[in-house]
Amino acid sequence: AGDPVYVPQREALRRHTGEDLPGFDAELPWNAHPPVAVLAALPFGLIRDYPTAHLAWNVVAAALFAAGLVLVARELGVPGRGWAAAAGVAAVVSCNAVHSHVFQGQLNFVVSALVAVAWAADRRGYAAAAGAAAGAAVA
Repeated sequence: AGDPVYVPQREALRRHTGEDLPGFDAELPWNAHPPVAVLAALPFGLIRDYPTAHLAWNVVAAALFAAGLVLVARELGVPGRGWAAAAGVAAVVSCNAVHSHVFQGQLNFVVSALVAVAWAADRRGYAAAAGAAAGAAVA
């Protein structure tokens, strides 16, 4: 829409919804997303329908999160068979932080997968790959 990204939250709310909520910006007066965070979500902007784009983001993010968990489990030699794997899945799915992530479409799953890749690459002696994954996670 050509609007600035870093305007006060209360003004952005008023601009987009026509509503004015006094105190809306008391805790977080400005948009706190780093500009580089847009790069991760940019491909999903090609999907015109927001609910579909949000679902696609969550599917990709969840797959990355699961891959990161599997990578960490394999690196540590944790057996992932039978009831232990089912219990792990149940614990993750029932976690309130996971629900918040899915509802809000946060970056946490992607960042955790990148951290897992960085850690595993470092353990295996791939310093450049570890640095690239850690740098991407930080960005």
